[in-house]
Amino acid sequence: MSVIFSLAFSRFFLIYKLVPNFRIALLMSLLVRGVVRLPGLEIWGIAELWAMMPVTLYLTFLPIPFLILKPSFRRLILSAFLIGLVFNFHPITGLGGILLYLSFIILYVILYKQKKEITLKNSMGVLLALLLGMLPFIITYFSKTSSSITYDISAFTQAFNTRIPQYFSEPMTFLKQWLHFKTLLYVVPIILYYGVSRRDEAAHKRAKIIILLTLILILLPAISVYIERFINSSLKLNLRLSFQLIRAQKMAIVPSFFAMAYLLEYVNERLKSKWVLPVLVSVQVSILVISKQPVFNSIPYIGDDITRFVLPNNLSFGSLNYPKKLDVDYMADYIAVNTPQNALIYGSHHYRGASKRSVILDSKGASMLIEGNPLQFIEAELIRKN
Repeated sequence: MSVIFSLAFSRFFLIYKLVPNFRIALLMSLLVRGVVRLPGLEIWGIAELWAMMPVTLYLTFLPIPFLILKPSFRRLILSAFLIGLVFNFHPITGLGGILLYLSFIILYVILYKQKKEITLKNSMGVLLALLLGMLPFIITYFSKTSSSITYDISAFTQAFNTRIPQYFSEPMTFLKQWLHFKTLLYVVPIILYYGVSRRDEAAHKRAKIIILLTLILILLPAISVYIERFINSSLKLNLRLSFQLIRAQKMAIVPSFFAMAYLLEYVNERLKSKWVLPVLVSVQVSILVISKQPVFNSIPYIGDDITRFVLPNNLSFGSLNYPKKLDVDYMADYIAVNTPQNALIYGSHHYRGASKRSVILDSKGASMLIEGNPLQFIEAELIRKN
């Protein structure tokens, strides 16, 4: 519960810092909290216990470096250290956060003509503070992994393609996953804000930053696949990072939340009405309260996870009731009764706790072996086949 409140407040204050309007910040923090399923099997948002993962903790602390970021050397260094430190909670999302942070600073300096701030002191300070914050991961990862090829690379590739969906290695196929109706929720506000901001120089600069940040957060993770291939072929190595780096694209939806906030601010100022924002907040809260009713199942937005998982059942009309025991639970019971305790299970990590059996090559474990111990990964895949 404390994580949920921390997540809500940290995002609220960040939005309020940029758009100092209580109702807009409240409306946007409710929207940001909603669960959205993104390309690469990624999930954004927070819901019930199943959504409580390391990435949830990371997203709770992500706004803090941006909250303290100001044009002073001490605040700059502290924010750089913190964005590196929170990276350790979930490195995949953390890389996207660092890319967002550095890109924002660079774009701000360029568009607001603050090039005098690009000094050796500031640049080295940010870089060193960032690396210092990332140090726990850097030491752990690079002391435990090796890119040298000491195994059959064809066997590794075959095992890799068996366990990891192929689109993780095909940027164009991965990008096609964004071609979905729900993507309009993030694209349309950016386009609209860019359009309405053209008559205001300051607002137009903000719109440009939002667009460029979105493009950077989509394209650079995708390009990492080609860069890794080039390095591996040139140096005869087997770097195994890009299939994780490409997942950082999920951070591309972050700039759109600020486009929505700025767009609401623009509409509110132009209409000069006291009822627009209260009505919008009331409508959003009402949707959250009634969205779990079965009648809304097929209605976009109202019947989607982005609204249905925000409020608990006891604050909603209706509830999302799941069977107390799923098929996977019956399977776990069967495994626990009908297999020896030293049995090795190939399947979901669920069986590790539910059946009290060793599990190999589950969705999480496979990725760890791919990066940490490729030889064991190959051997495990051969055991599975046999």
